[in-house]
Amino acid sequence: MIDFLRARRYDANVWNESMRTQDIIDQAQEQWKASRELQHDHDFEETRASIFRILDGFEFDALSHARPHEGSVYILKKIKHADILTGIVTNSGRAPVESVISEFGFAPYLSVLITRNEMEKLKPNPQGLIKAMKELRVTPDESLYVGDSTIDIEAAKLASMKCASVSTGLYHIDALKKYSPDYALKRLEELEAIVL
Repeated sequence: MIDFLRARRYDANVWNESMRTQDIIDQAQEQWKASRELQHDHDFEETRASIFRILDGFEFDALSHARPHEGSVYILKKIKHADILTGIVTNSGRAPVESVISEFGFAPYLSVLITRNEMEKLKPNPQGLIKAMKELRVTPDESLYVGDSTIDIEAAKLASMKCASVSTGLYHIDALKKYSPDYALKRLEELEAIVL
């Protein structure tokens, strides 16, 4: 993504690989707004779409090796049978996410899917969570966001939702606890007692 922006004559020296995707996109947009040359060369929405295609490529590759967490379909079934609405809000792209949802057997249990393609701002911005609640016709008080990263906790707090943080991703439970989620879980199966 940074190499792509550099090739388009953005000042890429201000970015590094440890930065959040949204921060890079926001800063690129600010550069575009401040530069007549960049505005003359291209529309920023086309640049954003190209960035998303680059990210889709990485995600398709990563997701081709992914497997569902043990107990994920079980807990989704239990939640669905309790007449609780579920959905996904993700910074990943729609095409790669839809492919794994179908492959993993999650689709019948989801009422809404919000990907980066439907958000102007990625998490930790709460826009995606707010959009999902609106589509589900629920309030923050009626909602629980389940995530595996610190940005999920941040996004839930900004959306005034409770958050269950599960250490099934890149973050150890102690790192997640530092962000004070409402629930800090080691295993996905622990959700059953919280939700039901």
